[in-house]
Amino acid sequence: MSWVTDAINDGISNILSGGAASMLYELIESSNSLVTDTSVRLADAPDAGIMALMKNINENVAMPIAAVMLTYIMTYELITMITEKNHGNEVGTWVLFKWIFKTGILVMLCKHSWEISNAFFETGGWIATKANTVIGSTIVNPSVSAPTELEIKDWLKATYDVGQLLKILLISFIDWLITLISAVLCQVVVIVRLFEIAIYVSCASIPAASFGNRDWKSIGENYTKGLAGIGMQSFFIMVALGMYAVMVGHSVVIAAGTDILDGLEKLILYGIAMTIVIWNSKKIAFAIIDAH
Repeated sequence: MSWVTDAINDGISNILSGGAASMLYELIESSNSLVTDTSVRLADAPDAGIMALMKNINENVAMPIAAVMLTYIMTYELITMITEKNHGNEVGTWVLFKWIFKTGILVMLCKHSWEISNAFFETGGWIATKANTVIGSTIVNPSVSAPTELEIKDWLKATYDVGQLLKILLISFIDWLITLISAVLCQVVVIVRLFEIAIYVSCASIPAASFGNRDWKSIGENYTKGLAGIGMQSFFIMVALGMYAVMVGHSVVIAAGTDILDGLEKLILYGIAMTIVIWNSKKIAFAIIDAH
């Protein structure tokens, strides 16, 4: 009767190894797709139609508000500059020249605020593209991608017993599910970032008008920091993706003498940690730039 038991055991082992191999192969593909798809989307700019709408809003809605705001601020600034000089008794032509110069600079700044704000985000896209070039070399790990699904199945069947194969199947399914959820959440972060870019540039001229007075300039300074923060957010997302790609390559190694169970268990933690970091990438960027 031992041959019956062996046949049943071999059949179960064949089924489990096939399922585990399929899940591992899907896990590898999903992990690489998560990194590549997210990194490519990071370099994208908002849709041209959306940016045209935001530019129209900036020029026709935000610009008049900025003009009123600039008029108020520079009038207040002129009064302050005059009264600071012994209540106007020591006012010279230099004070008026300084005020005219500052006003002219601010008018030009408001006029070209759209181009300036876009330059921040284009720089962020350039950073993401350069980082993607570096990270791209770590995504495809030969030890992970070289075996076919059939080769993975044969290796699993020869290396692990039925109980271990069942465990590999369940853990790899959990890993695959976490990877799928992570991919969705990462795409949400990228899309939210694109919305924030559009909203930031739609009112670019208003903060630009605030630089004329020390009591108001904090508005423009914080706006500029926010621009830099959203631009740098793409860099930190790419760093997190790069770390995850390396961890996948080191954890899911299909070769003799490796413990794939331990790697799969670690990969669950890596996937969750990577998702949390990317979800909080904006906070990290704003903390480093000191934006509020």
